[in-house]
Amino acid sequence: MRGNFNGCIDNVKVLGHPRSGNHFVAALVNENFIGWHEYVFLVRDRCHNLWDTLDADTKFIYVYRDVNDVLNSVYGLRGRFGLDVHDFGKFVSTRYCDMFSEDVRARVCCNYITSKMTVTEKSREFKAVEYRPPQWHRIHLLHYRKLSEIYDNLLMISYESFMKNFQGAMTTISGFLGSTRRKFNPIREKVGWYV
Repeated sequence: MRGNFNGCIDNVKVLGHPRSGNHFVAALVNENFIGWHEYVFLVRDRCHNLWDTLDADTKFIYVYRDVNDVLNSVYGLRGRFGLDVHDFGKFVSTRYCDMFSEDVRARVCCNYITSKMTVTEKSREFKAVEYRPPQWHRIHLLHYRKLSEIYDNLLMISYESFMKNFQGAMTTISGFLGSTRRKFNPIREKVGWYV
């Protein structure tokens, strides 16, 4: 039993800055509230316009994570994002658009629970971003914080909250989705992108 949330794949979306735990939280939401064969349909396309308004009929869960962890993770998967940089100091001090190169080869793995694959196509997420990585992370987070003050269908939740208090974080999501569920299944497999 998945609680009383009559979840529809079209009315719950998980989003956040890349490498913040979006796939992890989407997999948890799917496992505990929706039950589709694959969680990836819950992850909102990262190429969305950051300034778009949020659809009133959709519940959005924005995942945020410590900036240092995010930057280390993006740097670790820099090939996936087409970033031509080989020094972390240079990475954090250079605008994303100045690091992007069509020539960078990507080879990363992706695990969507039911399917695992190796991908060589790069994401163009940062191609036109004219900010340094720490700046862009801050802009992204602050924008959604402001939206969460306006829209009651947007929940902000930290990746770290799942690590510190899994039950509490899942109870927060359950309440946000209107579910009475209080027992939650963890995700035991690695999900999302990795090298």
